[in-house]
Amino acid sequence: MRKILLLLSLFLAVSVTAVAQTIEKTSKKEAPKVMYTCPMHPEVKNDQPGKCSKCGMDLVVAKKMKEGKHKKMKADKHSEKFCCSMHPNEMSDKPGKCPKCGMDMKAMKSMKEDMHKEMDSKE
Repeated sequence: MRKILLLLSLFLAVSVTAVAQTIEKTSKKEAPKVMYTCPMHPEVKNDQPGKCSKCGMDLVVAKKMKEGKHKKMKADKHSEKFCCSMHPNEMSDKPGKCPKCGMDMKAMKSMKEDMHKEMDSKE
């Protein structure tokens, strides 16, 4: 009788442990973690939606991308784009005049730096 109780206890302990491990693995797989990032500042990341700490833009769901590819795209995109400081939706691949107001179009990279300088001076 003691052997049967001992075997049943051992079987129960092993079964409970196996079920607990299966439940733990399943619950980890069900909830993939979503990261949010700023479209202008990909280095700003958060695990919940909110505002960028640098520019105040809404954070968006981060797309999975290899780091090297992202840096290359970022450099190519900003080195070739120009826009008007008064009409940011007016963009061009080369410097020139804004079709709406006639102002010189600036490289987006320099506009981004100017915006950061302006924000730093306000703080």
